[in-house]
Amino acid sequence: MGMRPGQLYLIQGPPGTGKTTAIVESIRRILGRNPNASILMSSHSNDAVDTGQERLLGFSHVRQARIAEPGKVPRRLRPTLVESDDLEPFNLVAGTCNRLAIDSRLRFKVFDWLILDEANKVRANEALALMPLAKRWVMIGDLKQLPPVMEEAASTFKIEQPLDEVVRDDSFYGWIWDKVPTSSRIMLPRQYRMREPIGRVVSDLFYEGKLIHEAPHPRMPLPWPFDRELVWVDTGAQDEYRDAQRSVANEFEVALCKDITSIIRRRVRKAHLAVIAMYNSQVNRLQGSLKGIVPPEDIESVDAFEGRESDAVILSLVRSNERAAIGFLNDPNRVNVAISRAKKLLVIVGDSKTVIGGAPELFGPLFEHCKEDGLVAGVGAVVTACQRVGIRSQVQRLSRPHRGDRRTRRRRRGQRVPLEAGSNGETPVSVEPGADVEAPLYTNGSDTGVAPEPTAPETPSPIE
Repeated sequence: MGMRPGQLYLIQGPPGTGKTTAIVESIRRILGRNPNASILMSSHSNDAVDTGQERLLGFSHVRQARIAEPGKVPRRLRPTLVESDDLEPFNLVAGTCNRLAIDSRLRFKVFDWLILDEANKVRANEALALMPLAKRWVMIGDLKQLPPVMEEAASTFKIEQPLDEVVRDDSFYGWIWDKVPTSSRIMLPRQYRMREPIGRVVSDLFYEGKLIHEAPHPRMPLPWPFDRELVWVDTGAQDEYRDAQRSVANEFEVALCKDITSIIRRRVRKAHLAVIAMYNSQVNRLQGSLKGIVPPEDIESVDAFEGRESDAVILSLVRSNERAAIGFLNDPNRVNVAISRAKKLLVIVGDSKTVIGGAPELFGPLFEHCKEDGLVAGVGAVVTACQRVGIRSQVQRLSRPHRGDRRTRRRRRGQRVPLEAGSNGETPVSVEPGADVEAPLYTNGSDTGVAPEPTAPETPSPIE
């Protein structure tokens, strides 16, 4: 960190590369060499500031002061809150961008360093308000993840010149990235979060294959088809619908997510599970359906789950329609965030035909990676896994027609035809003709049909 006054340094931290660790180590070393140095640490959210502060609590030479409203600071960090006017005893002052910009105690103070975390989510005007408060600036973020959130008031901002659009929509970090010398920016190359099949997808799709995978986590001991790191459960055509707020939901995917999380819970009770979806309406339905299986704070929208991780992540894509309309799913940054939260297992639940049709250059390669490095399975594979672990499948119940509809459907389309059992002797899954389950039990390239579970017995693994 041998930076001169007036120098800007940019760090790109792809998912799992340890952005917070880089911040903590930088602060620890700066203050270790010079305890009288002063550092201003900030980010767009209190959660990000909390994380940095917590990691620095154990170092006695780091004297922290937090500037924030007490109600927005967790109990363990409240001793660092400073209400007096004297900030001189502290060599690290932390707070959100907006809070620091309006604090009168900082008006005539200049720090040696400004360290800005999640800089890709900090608006240009927010970053520029802090830069006069420090001599050197280090900004850490990732252009491939989500940009700043546009507030409702900003949507009416009149655009009269190109820089107006930058101020309204972009981060200073994103705007300046290509304008600084290559010696003033770096990408962290080693990711420690995702097991390699998941990490390789993220690396190939969004980082030109440059990431090095060093995640130490063991594979989760789960039954087929979840006995690997990467699975796409292809739902086929299902019904999506909009609620009163025009948000989209898909009840069939809710039932599938319940089956999948129940399977994981039955085999690995202590695993940290998360279920994320692209739409808030789907999140609300998932929270209602998964009570007692997944804590509500671990069922979130993709945007809300950014910055977090989990042992297993089930991603509900939601969209399924003949027009291949996918809305804001067609956003590489959002998809990157969605598929990079899982440490050991990523299960994508969705209608491949709809999402690939809506964004072939984005979801096509993702689907191919799932086929090559993991598995693309149909709904019947999930039902079979439920039978194997001894739970009742919600999606199978949802797929059966109501009793009053059954006679009519039989007259129109013939008698119920059971699908063939796999060669391993699993109980066949019967689906009523015309029922909602339209996906094959298994898909692999152009082949369709029932994919038998491998006949080799599972090697028992220790429960995590």
